[in-house]
Amino acid sequence: MGDVILQKSYTADFLSKKRVMNDGELQKFYIKDDHEPIIDADTWNAVQQEIARREKYCEDHRTNSYAQMTNKNPFSSKIICGECGSIYSRVMYTDRKGKKITKWRCGSTNKVRGRRVCSNRYIFDESITKLFMMSWNAIAGNRADYEDRWKTNLEVGDELLRHKTKQVMDAARKGTIGEFNAKLMIMVMDTITVYESGNLKIRFYDGTEFSYEAV
Repeated sequence: MGDVILQKSYTADFLSKKRVMNDGELQKFYIKDDHEPIIDADTWNAVQQEIARREKYCEDHRTNSYAQMTNKNPFSSKIICGECGSIYSRVMYTDRKGKKITKWRCGSTNKVRGRRVCSNRYIFDESITKLFMMSWNAIAGNRADYEDRWKTNLEVGDELLRHKTKQVMDAARKGTIGEFNAKLMIMVMDTITVYESGNLKIRFYDGTEFSYEAV
């Protein structure tokens, strides 16, 4: 973003010329507008905030990675157990009739030699895709109802919230969807939380939430 930090490393041994990272041994110097920027400061700050958000997310939900192989598994890391806080994992199998079924279960099952340690329920893949579509169409089809939230986010939110809100706004202007769009979901949806009661909560990156009761 055009700034530079001087003396991030220093020569610890002048005979061997060995350089080491400066972890507080010497003073560092921060210079603004040192060179032509590659990206603007808001984008830089938003990226740093996103890195910190993902690190905290992984820590809070006891996972080592965030969103693996989203081209094949777009809901990766986005479904949370509302009982123990673990990330749901995808399970694929074929029933006796030869039908392929994809469902999700609390990831705590995978961490104790396959035994279930959480009583929370499974959720089917088609259920969460329908949930996303229904919720997103509620936003895209009624944009005027969300303009106050978006305006507030853009005025008082940090760089990351402003960036994600703009993404939601731009996508919503394109209107509702008639089929599941994985790229759209990854861009605008934060999480789906599953509760043992069967209730579900879906949250978007602009802070919009929908809750659904079990039927």
